[in-house]
Amino acid sequence: MFPPPPQLAKRAWIKTRQQYEQMYRESIDNTEKFWDRIASELHWFKKWEKVLEWKPPYAKWFVGAKTNIAYNSLDAQI
Repeated sequence: MFPPPPQLAKRAWIKTRQQYEQMYRESIDNTEKFWDRIASELHWFKKWEKVLEWKPPYAKWFVGAKTNIAYNSLDAQI
């Protein structure tokens, strides 16, 4: 492993390996709650009715939601 320079780590969204591992564990142990929280940080024109609809082997994420990926990746940053 190569730790990032302190100045880079200070500005990063995930600042430490411990924080990463904690988030990873939460994503495994409580998947829907984790992704509900993470997705709430994006702009949605219509919020989802259900985070995950799982009917093996098919999964639908953010059922009923409406967003625009270009808005979230470009417009919201300006």
